[in-house]
Amino acid sequence: MLRSTHLRGTDHLLIELRPQLLWLATGLLALATATVAPMVPPLVAAFAVLLVLTGPGPATAPRLALASSYLPAAFAGQAPTAAWLAAALLMAVATRIPRSAESAEAPLLRHLERARRRGEPASVMVMRVPSPSRRRSRELQRLLRAADSVRSVRGVAADEIHAVMDGEDVEVGAIETRLQADAIAGAGVGWARFPQDGGSLDVLLATARDRARGEHEASAEARDRPAPMFTPSMVKAD
Repeated sequence: MLRSTHLRGTDHLLIELRPQLLWLATGLLALATATVAPMVPPLVAAFAVLLVLTGPGPATAPRLALASSYLPAAFAGQAPTAAWLAAALLMAVATRIPRSAESAEAPLLRHLERARRRGEPASVMVMRVPSPSRRRSRELQRLLRAADSVRSVRGVAADEIHAVMDGEDVEVGAIETRLQADAIAGAGVGWARFPQDGGSLDVLLATARDRARGEHEASAEARDRPAPMFTPSMVKAD
């Protein structure tokens, strides 16, 4: 149990440090290949910027600031030291800007904490809708139950609807039909189970998001295995 809790804490830390790790890896790769393959650094920087702009992350303004911090990597062979220092400072500032949906995250955190205290399972849903209008996102949110904790997060390439629901045996098909997921071109819905798939909201949302993209499927073993017993150490892990 202690080992499982430690792994969940590690997952949470990696998610928090993902922008910094991606920036560091991009810079090191660009510097290592600048002299032997001059075309590699611009391609590596462009790929990293694409990940920043289309992946999960902060609001649009800090997201664009994060993307700008990759400019020195594109010119790794000629970029002066001052440019790298300025990019590092920009990265540090951008990752510290609070997310615009941070206040809307509180109901989801309370819902998950309530399930944790009671020793009950919960389900977390992420629905990705490519480039919807804000009105469309609000309409989809109203289709969920009043007992569910829901928020909408705006992104550059897609909006996301996050929901925390009681129980792990929710009627997934009925909910996705209610949301008309099949009728929205490019939409995807992913699910994660608490506590089987993780103990923190960030980890559960990341798992559900990957499944919404089709990048990770829950195994039959993971779906069917019973929930582990709750201990005080699990509460402290988050």
